[in-house]
Amino acid sequence: TLLGASSADEIIGKPLLKFIHPESPPADGRSIAEVLAQGRITTFFAEKLINVDGSIIDVEVMTSQIAYQGQLAMQTIVREITERKRAEQILHLRLALFEFSANHSLEMLMQRALDEIGRITNSPIGFYHFVEADQKTLSLQAWTTRTLQEFCQAEGQGMSNNLDEAGVWADCVRQRKAIIQNDYDALTHRKGLPPGHAKIKRLLVVPTMRDDQIVSILGVGNKPSDYDEKDIDLVAYVSDVIWFIIERKRAELQLQDYQHQLETQNLELRKLSLAIEQSGNTIIITDSDGIIRYANPRFEETSGYRLGEVIGKTPRILKSGYQKAEFYQDLWQTITDRQIWRGELHNRRKDGSLYW
Repeated sequence: TLLGASSADEIIGKPLLKFIHPESPPADGRSIAEVLAQGRITTFFAEKLINVDGSIIDVEVMTSQIAYQGQLAMQTIVREITERKRAEQILHLRLALFEFSANHSLEMLMQRALDEIGRITNSPIGFYHFVEADQKTLSLQAWTTRTLQEFCQAEGQGMSNNLDEAGVWADCVRQRKAIIQNDYDALTHRKGLPPGHAKIKRLLVVPTMRDDQIVSILGVGNKPSDYDEKDIDLVAYVSDVIWFIIERKRAELQLQDYQHQLETQNLELRKLSLAIEQSGNTIIITDSDGIIRYANPRFEETSGYRLGEVIGKTPRILKSGYQKAEFYQDLWQTITDRQIWRGELHNRRKDGSLYW
């Protein structure tokens, strides 16, 4: 049934207000409580109800007065809209996380996402781990705010765990699929929790896959009622959105680092260029074929050649004939071997005069 009862006997004779969630906000002042108290007739409006098992559902309600066995009675039509509300919440969450990521760190993004998925699944506990490329190392990245403030004082954020030593929460990595543990205490292979760790009653953990590798896991816990396949789909979707944003954020950070490196390199190049321009020594730059591609102002003053006259030519235009061919062969061989050549050159200026 709608209220999760196995038979009508579980709900017949009980006041309807018993199943209304205490935090359910009235829609335009028209709550079920008001209708029952004042005998009002309404169109459909939204409420939250509590199922027999304690789970919370979203519903649309329409209540009106009817005649029943000669007496006035209330007819209430209830239509569950939990899936629709969840779809709306997920769409809103996806957009909100993208906007949030633009101006916040990855750590803040992960905690915000955990807080939201915890709210939607009614799970007070939540955690997020990265899974390294070795598929063995799990590093805790974030807890939900409620986990830190209300349930858990154990250290761990930023710390790594080996898969072989991790508890049953890591079974999703071992089995490479989402796991639900609705009776945590009954698990025979569970391990003890560290001092200060939140007590676990129920647990849902899903892995996020990329290129057949698990890259992260997201877990929520202690929902008042059992987790089910719908919860898996919901948590898996949000986990995938988180990882997509993380990848994009990482790419943006890498791009920023690359741009910073380029700016630093450009600054160094500008310094080098300025030093070469203002150097009191003659400097020419050639390509690997010995073709002149640059000469500084001091070269122009010393040789008498303008820059435009030597670009595209070889340093042979400066040969005076004073040094022998072996001398130049040794010079070029040293440079070709990526070694530093040191020596003195006796060159000829444009006007024919010689200089050292």
